[in-house]
Amino acid sequence: MWNDIITLFIDDASIRLLVVRSQRIRKWAEIRLEPGLVTDGIVTDEIEVANRIRQLIKTQKVRKKKIILGYSGLHSLTRPVTLPLLPKAMQSEAVVREARRVLPIQLDQLYLSWCNLPGQKNRTHVFLATTPRKTTDSLVKTVKAAGLIVYRMAIKPLVLTKMLPDNTAILVDMQPTEFDIVIMVEGVAQPVRTVTFPNGDLSWAQKIELVANDLERTIKFYDTNNPERPLDVTAQVYVSGDFISKPDLQAGLSKKIERKVVPLTTNLKGAEQVDTGRYLANIAMAFDSPSSVRWSTFRAANLNVLPTPYLPKPISLTKVFGIPASVVVTGIAILLLITVQNTAANITSLQNNVDTTNQLYTQRVLQKQNLNKTVAALEKEIAVIITENKKIQGSVDSLAIQQEIVNGDIAAALGRPDFHITLNNIRESAGNMILEGTSSNENAVLAYARYLDQTGRFSSTTVTSFAVSEAQTEDEQTPTEIIGFTISLQRNKK
Repeated sequence: MWNDIITLFIDDASIRLLVVRSQRIRKWAEIRLEPGLVTDGIVTDEIEVANRIRQLIKTQKVRKKKIILGYSGLHSLTRPVTLPLLPKAMQSEAVVREARRVLPIQLDQLYLSWCNLPGQKNRTHVFLATTPRKTTDSLVKTVKAAGLIVYRMAIKPLVLTKMLPDNTAILVDMQPTEFDIVIMVEGVAQPVRTVTFPNGDLSWAQKIELVANDLERTIKFYDTNNPERPLDVTAQVYVSGDFISKPDLQAGLSKKIERKVVPLTTNLKGAEQVDTGRYLANIAMAFDSPSSVRWSTFRAANLNVLPTPYLPKPISLTKVFGIPASVVVTGIAILLLITVQNTAANITSLQNNVDTTNQLYTQRVLQKQNLNKTVAALEKEIAVIITENKKIQGSVDSLAIQQEIVNGDIAAALGRPDFHITLNNIRESAGNMILEGTSSNENAVLAYARYLDQTGRFSSTTVTSFAVSEAQTEDEQTPTEIIGFTISLQRNKK
């Protein structure tokens, strides 16, 4: 039992527990969560979720308290960076400076973790990973409230790359509320994306369409930023999550992206009894045997993103040796007392020692008073900083909400490519979005406007302009009608 590896994975929809002993799966169980208990990876009801975790642990009779904790990876950022060759003593400061430079979010909102990667000897290669402070704090505090101790923490899309059999590959994991995409080239995961599905019940066909479109954009993004080494067309797509138990979804994705799609598997003993689509993240967290060709990516995938403040504290030597030291001091005091009583000549020496001790004590008291004044001044400065930080955090949260709304509007506008229209321009203003485009079919424009209205994101959908013009065909005899249109959308007030 004490050799068990306990993994706990928490997302918006469920809590999944898996126990591994001697590289064999021993226990697994899942508790579904009602909407609102966990939102976008943040535990909003810590007491209730902690009760659910205790219930899961008690039901499975798990006695070990130390666990590995995984979460969905929503709003996490990862990036490989290259620095000049640096001594180890300077790496931490250099990595933090580089993270501030390359990451789009201020580090005071994130926890930063990193590890070294193999590469050119005259360079320092580092893999960065960040987790949102709100998400991490809520998860770790909730698990602690359930009576457990987190000693490792993992980001799902990153830890799943442990299971990839190839050094260059694509990973797609689809869950009920979100999906992950990872492009891994020569053992380095870049980029790593976690995308939530739009609100509402989506059919499998709609989910495949969204995943395929986002995958094509991600590959194009990688190729654009790495023109010297674009993604190999033969790179296989490994899928997990809901894809595992649905071969028809695998075939549908393969047809849309025109790449070979293969289910991600594990050779961990006992895996044949488990729904690996649901528990693969737990399995990956417990998995610790990388192949030799994937050592570099395994380092990054196995990165412990548990922030330093939450790492288990080392055992204090003072506590270990405190009692014996007290016994020794007491013994010495007794011997000194006997010596004083029996030898009058030692009294003068002892008095000198006492005077010296008093002088040192007086110096320590003065030092303590000065330190107390310094601490009081720092506490005032910290209070001011905390107040300013709350104001800034409020502004950042507001901007994040607006960004999500705008992204959702644009996703809705681009989400259906089957209307035979061409969007030439998308403009956003306060509460409105204006679409300009062309089509060769009047009905297609009207159908597209109806689709936008039915998404439920907009309070009004208006075709504000509708102009028909003629364009000459290549044979210069038969003109073709081109319909230019403008659609004005007013966003719902939330």
